Amino acid sequence: EIGFLSKLKYLRLCYNGFTGQLPSHLGKLQHFQLLHLHDNRFVGTVPSVKLELRGFNESSFISDCGVPSIFDDPLICHDCTMCCNSRSECYPTEETNIQKSNFSSYEEFSWVFFVSVIGFAIMIYLTSYALDKYKHQSKPTQSNLQRRESMKRRAKNYTVDKMGERSVYSFFLGKNWCGWMIALAILGVQLWVLFVFVIGAEQDLSDDKSDFMFTWKCFRDEEMCSNDANLDATGWIIFGILMTSHLLPDIINGTKMVVLSGKVCYNFNQRARFFFGGLLLITVTAFTLFTSVVYNKAIATSNTEIVTNAVIILFITDLDEQCFRLFKCIDEDLIKWFGGKSDDQAMQHLTTSVSVSATAVPSAAQTGSVRQQGLGFLVDDGVEVRMKQQIEKKLELFWDEVRNILKDYQPPKAALDEKVDCTFGDDVVDEVAV
Repeated sequence: EIGFLSKLKYLRLCYNGFTGQLPSHLGKLQHFQLLHLHDNRFVGTVPSVKLELRGFNESSFISDCGVPSIFDDPLICHDCTMCCNSRSECYPTEETNIQKSNFSSYEEFSWVFFVSVIGFAIMIYLTSYALDKYKHQSKPTQSNLQRRESMKRRAKNYTVDKMGERSVYSFFLGKNWCGWMIALAILGVQLWVLFVFVIGAEQDLSDDKSDFMFTWKCFRDEEMCSNDANLDATGWIIFGILMTSHLLPDIINGTKMVVLSGKVCYNFNQRARFFFGGLLLITVTAFTLFTSVVYNKAIATSNTEIVTNAVIILFITDLDEQCFRLFKCIDEDLIKWFGGKSDDQAMQHLTTSVSVSATAVPSAAQTGSVRQQGLGFLVDDGVEVRMKQQIEKKLELFWDEVRNILKDYQPPKAALDEKVDCTFGDDVVDEVAV
């Protein structure tokens, strides 16, 4: 009989505990502006109803089509503007930005995301290669040749620094296939865990596997529903700070490695390793950022929750370092065999030993042939030796004391023609004229 109420505009049957299937005649009514059917025990499929949207927006057509449901299968409603679950929690059925871009899910978009990252890396490589090729069209000079040799000596240490001295990803820079397989396995696990979060962020209101949070409430004494989520701009700003501080360095370092792969002074194998290492850093880091954004957008309901979720996902990016520690605990020789750098080798690379005679130190300090720059020290030919923060502080204090003590010191004439060898770890750098 309800099908004969052709002029019916408002119908609120919510919170009544009605059971059974909805009458098919409900779909014959064409003048509905508001239809609330939630918090009942209807089963089956809600008849298709065309609404005249007159200001109720998301609250126009509501039913129990969300999960969890009191039944094995929730109510099916194709035209509802909002779905509620058995906890009286609701959420609009609007499309996500990904779905508006003609992608069915975040999982499908992820593959396009990976292809885009690879395309970005290839574009950076081709640009670097073209510029370097153009730069070296002219006849090479002696200084340029020396500079290229200096860059080659720095290449391996540089790339290990960028990929992480205590990460299994440093195995990619070696030639051991077992190391490569282990690093690829860890990479696969990281991406697989991130995919779990991506799938959990899917906005499918009828899928029990989704972690999506229903944040709306539709009260029995109000026609309009309201969003109870407390997440605001403050939470997203904190989220942005965390993501930037943890992930941006890896993206920059990965980009630098891809740029390095375009330098013609390296052989093919070196450039391939540089490109693969840089692509790896960019891909894992960018996908971690993507996962954090979509997952927090799906489930974060407060400023503290978005920070908690971000920290949990960022912890996944440390999996490669934790596995490196595991191999170290088993046997440190495994790390050397796989092609990584052990702690002893890392300290040897980071610790600087400068041997300077008493008469030459003032001259070197005054002429500036040894000077501080960035996170290390440059010696004449621009060779950079990166150091840990504690070592850098001690060296800064050392040079301050040298400058204070020897501010007015004048070296004897006999010392002006001498040369001093500066040794950094096992690598002997060009002589410093004093």
